[in-house]
Amino acid sequence: MRQSSLIKSAELRAEELEAALMEMVKQDNRRQLSARVEKLERRVAELRGGLVAKQEQENAMLQILMRVEQEQRVTEDARILAEQDAAAQRHASQVLQVSSLIEFLGELKFGNMTLVGWYVEHLVCHCDDLQEKYEETIASFAETEKRVVMAESMLEATLQYQSGQDKVLPSPRSTQQVSSPVGGNQESSLEIPARKISLLSRPFGLGWRDSSKGKPAEEVSNTNTVNEEQKEMNGHQLEQKVQEA
Repeated sequence: MRQSSLIKSAELRAEELEAALMEMVKQDNRRQLSARVEKLERRVAELRGGLVAKQEQENAMLQILMRVEQEQRVTEDARILAEQDAAAQRHASQVLQVSSLIEFLGELKFGNMTLVGWYVEHLVCHCDDLQEKYEETIASFAETEKRVVMAESMLEATLQYQSGQDKVLPSPRSTQQVSSPVGGNQESSLEIPARKISLLSRPFGLGWRDSSKGKPAEEVSNTNTVNEEQKEMNGHQLEQKVQEA
């Protein structure tokens, strides 16, 4: 009887110990699970912060693109106005030259054809100079348009690169298995947008717009002064030659 009672008490004690052990194991598992949940929550918070930063970068790039488009429109309008002004100035100068030639021929009454030929040749050379200046202005505007196109292509390439980086994000399981390289990967992923921002923060060289705007007006004023001086010199020479004749 005593042996049977001892056996039963031993079995009961073993069951109690087993139950206590299972309870301890459950509590340990709960702690591990809570620690994992905390890690996952931290990881989610970091990913959300990175997503917000990338969205801010995209918004900044979109603003830059809008500014570039506005600058391009302004340069296009300035180019059109410059072309119109140059054409109007050229037409006016040609009309003045033709009218002065007609007056000169009327005064000479076709008496001295050599002087008329020299004057016509001088007018042709002046027209050629105006044409060369007009071609130079058109070439400068073409170069500015090429620069704007290059800037837009660079911004589009950066946006495509960032969209590719957003698609290739590490999964939470891979981050749990390899905990140490995560820091390096995060630092590198954070360094890449910073470098892009530093590249984009540099000015795109849009200052050429102001300089290109000033060129046509200066050229037109120079041509006007040259035309007036040449007309005065030609008038004095013609008066002297008419008096000598």
